[in-house]
Amino acid sequence: MKKQHGIFYTRKSPFTHPVFLEWLKQIPTDTPVLEPFAGNKMIPSFLRALRFDCFDLFPADDTTHCRDTLADFPQGYRVCITNPPYLAKNSAKRNALLYPPTPWDDVYKMALSLILTHCEYAAVIIPQSFLTSSFPKERLQAAISLTYDVFNDTTVPVLLALFGRDTIADPLIYEFNGTTSVSLSSASSALPIAHTRVPMKFNEPAGQIGLLAVDLSSSDKHIRFCLPSEVPNKVTHSSRSYTRIYISLAIKDIPALILEANRILNGWRASTADVMLAPFKGVRKDGRFRRRLDYATARAILDIAIQNLAD
Repeated sequence: MKKQHGIFYTRKSPFTHPVFLEWLKQIPTDTPVLEPFAGNKMIPSFLRALRFDCFDLFPADDTTHCRDTLADFPQGYRVCITNPPYLAKNSAKRNALLYPPTPWDDVYKMALSLILTHCEYAAVIIPQSFLTSSFPKERLQAAISLTYDVFNDTTVPVLLALFGRDTIADPLIYEFNGTTSVSLSSASSALPIAHTRVPMKFNEPAGQIGLLAVDLSSSDKHIRFCLPSEVPNKVTHSSRSYTRIYISLAIKDIPALILEANRILNGWRASTADVMLAPFKGVRKDGRFRRRLDYATARAILDIAIQNLAD
């Protein structure tokens, strides 16, 4: 049942961060707060000073209204604080699960769309991948990266997204533990653009450049370009954690290209606090999420490195 309905119960409060407490000041204390996916009612238990109206398809007690809120969303609420269900469309298909009629590729996006249609303010625990998705972010005021296991039964990296009623030009992304923040627009535009694109082929066993594309949990960082000998021989067309890259250009100094590509990669990671890198399950030993470098960004970094060496 939990997998079919995308249910993951919150076990630890993300609502102690100063940015959330500042966001909460916008809301009059006597305003009823909607919890449309109340589950075991942990969120109301974390925020006892607020008055919640709770709804759920499977009510935990008689104070929760029984309702399929995806099909019949509650009306008349200005504020929503919730942890919506997560179920990716491709995962539902792979596991032969029912998927609701929606153009969104994940149920959490369907839920978030309903919330923002009906509510002026929303604090929503959603996957970190939201930041690099195409979902509209005009009303996003801030997001807090939750670098700990929020749930008992999944390690999906998540954040607390805070929305308001007005359009925000440049929301900030914060770390839960620490003071680091980065604006979404600066993170999105931090990587330079090369003048030309060099033809490349990923997952090519004869490639001249290797890429280890996922952070390890045993180190602070791990993603890096490397010699192809450091990548396992069995690179397949579907490999995502590591690859060999064939560049259709005569490269005189492969080690120099690898060094320059890693310099660009590490500088970009530092300047963006990893916001634009897809989260990967689990955390590194430094307490931050593991990340995965997508191949489109890897290609862009190599393009820039080749251009820099040629200048």
